[in-house]
Amino acid sequence: MKLTTDLILKKEENQCQFDIEIEIDDKAEIDQIRTQSCKAMTALKIAVNEAMTMRSLDNAQEPPKPKQLPNGAASEGQIKYLNDLTTKCGTTLHKWCQEHGVNKNAITAQHCKEWIPELKQKVDNSFF
Repeated sequence: MKLTTDLILKKEENQCQFDIEIEIDDKAEIDQIRTQSCKAMTALKIAVNEAMTMRSLDNAQEPPKPKQLPNGAASEGQIKYLNDLTTKCGTTLHKWCQEHGVNKNAITAQHCKEWIPELKQKVDNSFF
């Protein structure tokens, strides 16, 4: 069985197209189908967000100034995002911190700056 999705985004004269195709065994259980389609839709969402970010950067007249991260503790939002990413990678934030020699209660904004891209890459690589 093949599931396909085509998404075309148009704004003025610009156009961006995304295609996803998933091959699933005809005897697959509904949970397997849900899991594969969820992963595909998440990949599509990430691709669209990246394309939109790239487009908005291309249209910007002045390059955005890099945001200075505080050297202090990570925010609640950052911790929640790290929790979500580590879960998607099949681990926990506690284990991740142990592997990196950091106390879970001492995560800084700098740790987030380093870990989030690494975890996002692991999530992206585990899609298919």
